[in-house]
Amino acid sequence: MEEPSVGGRIGRRRFLRWGLGLGVVALAAYRFLPVKRLVIASTPGTPRKRIAPPPSAPPVPSVAPTGSSEIPVQLCSVRGGTVADRVRTAFENIGLDSRVTKGTKVVLKVNLLQASKKACNVPEFVGALAKEFLDRGAEVLVADSSSGGSTRQAAEHTGLLKVCDEVGVPFKVLEDSERVAVDVPNSLRLSSVNVAKEVMDADLLVSVPKLKLHGQSIITLGMKNMMGTIHRFEMKDFHMDIQSSVADLMRVVPPDVVFIDGTEAMVTGGPMNGRMEQRDLVIAGYDVVAVDAAGSRELDIDPMGVGYIVNAQNAGIGSMEPASSRDIKL
Repeated sequence: MEEPSVGGRIGRRRFLRWGLGLGVVALAAYRFLPVKRLVIASTPGTPRKRIAPPPSAPPVPSVAPTGSSEIPVQLCSVRGGTVADRVRTAFENIGLDSRVTKGTKVVLKVNLLQASKKACNVPEFVGALAKEFLDRGAEVLVADSSSGGSTRQAAEHTGLLKVCDEVGVPFKVLEDSERVAVDVPNSLRLSSVNVAKEVMDADLLVSVPKLKLHGQSIITLGMKNMMGTIHRFEMKDFHMDIQSSVADLMRVVPPDVVFIDGTEAMVTGGPMNGRMEQRDLVIAGYDVVAVDAAGSRELDIDPMGVGYIVNAQNAGIGSMEPASSRDIKL
């Protein structure tokens, strides 16, 4: 029964329904209208342009022996052996040697999700990848911005800082970085993002995610890992519609290459404290959509069911099916 108004005032039930309706409208607007709310001191910039991958093998997926890296492929999966052997084999099979020369500025965007070893890269994997670039004369920077807590504490807790010191590469906390404000062209949702300057200035931007599931985005791999390049305050906006926002981010800061750290995988309950399985795997490639699709399948997830992979493919960022691929067992 409707509560009557008294003295020109609306009844309590009507007021509550009215307030709830306004809340629903506001939430819908927040989620679907282009987002540009933060005022952050930033230098104007333009979206990064990815490097062109080297000419590759014919567009027929192949199973290749370890030593067949003369003709590079767009995507390579390597299982078994040591971490260093897996990383080196993938590095060579995608022909990354031809894209690295003395002085190339390489940023390894790692995956540090708070001070949790389960949720972060295996430090040995990052060290092995950094060494491959250093051996070819590159200048390497390891960097991230955690979504919560201290990024440096996470790097110290997991052992990543120690490995960076041992290998001889600096570690950068990206929340301390100067920002570059970049408009998002043809966006699904975001009108602009504020990206760490070191990331925008890199000659070669490498996304180094951990192989794991995620409660909200289903998986968190090469594309979603790039969220750590934006201002921490913007991450709340992303999570209001993460499937559209991650695809929008790829229009601005697409990685040049992706190395999925599949040393171990979080197969339930990600991204923080799920069940872990040893996989001894690396998946590497130039097309972030293809790499994420391969990682998704490794976790028994159909990539067609992951919104940001589908959105990125529809936006022309890449394709779930690489031009060429190679699966190697050491």
